[in-house]
Amino acid sequence: MEQEMSPQKNEAENQPKRRIKMMAQKIKPKLKPNYDRKAKHPDYVQFRCNAYAFNSIIRDIKDKLNERQKKLLKKTPFWNLIELFYL
Repeated sequence: MEQEMSPQKNEAENQPKRRIKMMAQKIKPKLKPNYDRKAKHPDYVQFRCNAYAFNSIIRDIKDKLNERQKKLLKKTPFWNLIELFYL
């Protein structure tokens, strides 16, 4: 025996399923890196020096540095240059 469907149920099967409408979201553009902001970061240090200024500073402090200060200077990127004054 065939079961008869109600007219509402029959209409619901014939119609396409409703899709959930999604709200449009604004896409934020990716920001380009701001290199000026890098200098404000506490872990960033910028080294700038010209050769004449470096030479005069090292000559002034060469005899005043103790062993602990020299040990700390060995950790800097300029130690190869500073070491030349002690040879």
